[in-house]
Amino acid sequence: MVLYHVSKISGLKVLKPFSHNAMDGEKAVFATNDIMFALSMAYGTGNDIAVGYHCNTKTKEKEFYIDELEKGKLKLLDNVASIYIVEETNFVNDDRLLKEEFISKKEVKVIKEIIVKSALKELEKLKANIIKYDDVLVSMKQRNKNPKKPKKKKKSDRFL
Repeated sequence: MVLYHVSKISGLKVLKPFSHNAMDGEKAVFATNDIMFALSMAYGTGNDIAVGYHCNTKTKEKEFYIDELEKGKLKLLDNVASIYIVEETNFVNDDRLLKEEFISKKEVKVIKEIIVKSALKELEKLKANIIKYDDVLVSMKQRNKNPKKPKKKKKSDRFL
């Protein structure tokens, strides 16, 4: 399996664990087997941009979504980013994260770096569903998501 880590910082040879809210402050290196998910993390998420998966009920296919939660924040992704292909050794799933996310609590060696001029343009090429601020409420309603009440991440209620 190929694992990706994306950063706005280029030239890294080793990724070191860092403290993160998704891990309740524990230090970890994050990686994913989904290049779209990795690219969407180039500039972080939170109150500006949300990312996640939706199972299309008609096609039964997993679809990747990026929702612009604050007007104009997609521009954060319209910047240079480094895609790091990393060693998969020491990476594991964690119940606090999506099944596409992996963590390592140890330093991780970079195998290869690919620099892209715009994470957003790469996501568009890969056909990510990028939802602009003005369309987020309608799109979330179509996906049965309540923007005012984020779904809690529990392994038992994840479909992916």
